[in-house]
Amino acid sequence: MTTETKVTLDKVAELDGGGARLAVRGALVAAATDDAVTLWRDHQRVAAPEPPAAIDRLRFRDDGELLAAPYALELPAASWAALPDLQPALLHGLAGPSRGELSVRCSDWSADGSELLVYVEHRAARGIGTSDGAGPQARLLWMDRARQVVAVPWTGRNFALTSVALGARFAVAGGKQLLVWDRHTRAQVATLDAHSLIVRDLAFTSDERLLASVGNDHKLVLTDTISWKTTASWDAHDGDARGVAFHPSLPLVATTGQDQQLRVWSLTGKRLAEVKLAGIGNAVAFSADGKQLLAATDAHVTIFNLKSE
Repeated sequence: MTTETKVTLDKVAELDGGGARLAVRGALVAAATDDAVTLWRDHQRVAAPEPPAAIDRLRFRDDGELLAAPYALELPAASWAALPDLQPALLHGLAGPSRGELSVRCSDWSADGSELLVYVEHRAARGIGTSDGAGPQARLLWMDRARQVVAVPWTGRNFALTSVALGARFAVAGGKQLLVWDRHTRAQVATLDAHSLIVRDLAFTSDERLLASVGNDHKLVLTDTISWKTTASWDAHDGDARGVAFHPSLPLVATTGQDQQLRVWSLTGKRLAEVKLAGIGNAVAFSADGKQLLAATDAHVTIFNLKSE
């Protein structure tokens, strides 16, 4: 794609109901808040049961199941899959008493639904003494579909991680740093100081040659997954950058953020298109064919036709 490339965004629909997470598959669109999922089919709302607890990233599997990490919604049956309780696995091995508050802060399914990455924080119950060795703790759990823990790639203190993502080849967690693991060996392959403030969202290109991250430092950072070097970095928004997504086939990346802007960029940082949203932008997603770009605010999901020439 040359510097002469033009991108246009034409609004085609605004769906009533938004959130902080977003997914699209064919005629289906899903948006989620911490404790609710809204579904549309052909722009018409579809009934969806309330999730069992707070959820994070959204994905659609090819079989029609909606993966709302760390749970799964069986769309044909309109019911949440009856999977084993998450809590015993999350509490197992924590230093100090296992009583207290347990919080899943962020999580992501792999696209095939076979693995789950969960960042969990634990705080001891009031009245239970804590020491340097048994204070509040956090961990990243790598689990299979049956919720069996297959690896614990990271442990640390609470509030350290803010976003996680599972790709086909890599897993990544973002806080003030980006931590990357090989998905097959589960060995850590990179620690990256890409941002000066916390990371808000992560995305891989379809071939996973590039990793995108956006954060509260306003920046979009692109990292090469062969060398683990930054290939480009720029201020994407006037305020927190909150959502990022790659086009499925073209060298384009979309972002949204606190300044209410939806923007499309070249991979070198040239701004190719922008639209102002009706609220703070939380999440972005491309349709599978790349012909549409969706953006979620707290109140709406807006759908745009995308044309490039």
